[in-house]
Amino acid sequence: NYFISEAVFDYIVRAVARRHGAIVVEAGQVLAQDASLYLDLAHPDERGHRIVATLVNNALDSLLHPPQVAAQP
Repeated sequence: NYFISEAVFDYIVRAVARRHGAIVVEAGQVLAQDASLYLDLAHPDERGHRIVATLVNNALDSLLHPPQVAAQP
């Protein structure tokens, strides 16, 4: 068996994301606020997946459609 702590896993995910210029969607932090969103200790239920989908959609939307900055006169 091989086990790494959540903190180590999070560090690795963020390091790889930085290296590749990717963003990290913090779905785990959102889902962790409500245990009823999980089927077991690791897998979200349908409501949890809908929340994850919304978070990913919002992240992609902000990348594809960044806020417009008004031009300075």
